[in-house]
Amino acid sequence: MDSNCPRRAFLRKAAGLAAVLVTAPFLVNSIEQSDSSKGSLSDRLLTPGINPAFRIYCFRDGSIELSASRKSEAGISHIYNPGLEVDVLLLIALNKPINDNLSEIAKRHSISESTCKGRADKMMNEFKSKELICFGDSMETETSYA
Repeated sequence: MDSNCPRRAFLRKAAGLAAVLVTAPFLVNSIEQSDSSKGSLSDRLLTPGINPAFRIYCFRDGSIELSASRKSEAGISHIYNPGLEVDVLLLIALNKPINDNLSEIAKRHSISESTCKGRADKMMNEFKSKELICFGDSMETETSYA
């Protein structure tokens, strides 16, 4: 029995090491994906997200509505007709970076990429002031919205 003891200990250690080596790539990929959804920390530019207090309703004509109900008042509703605003909001809702998709949006609306970037930046500031979008972990709390 004594001759099997070191062999068993060695096999246990080898199995543990093999398990770590096999699962490490999957663990690293899942951590990278969760970090990328929150935004790039190296750039300090966080990917915006739709405020969780708002619900998105998409209509057949291409327009969308963002609505939320408040505890003390009537609900808030913002309706956007098909256009650049809707495209930017849909990119935000899908957690896609806006800067990577500017050329596609500019072609769709027949405008230059620099004009599209300027309008998108202006819209982002407007959406942020209306509390429709949030960056990173600064999502709206449930205290003001129900």
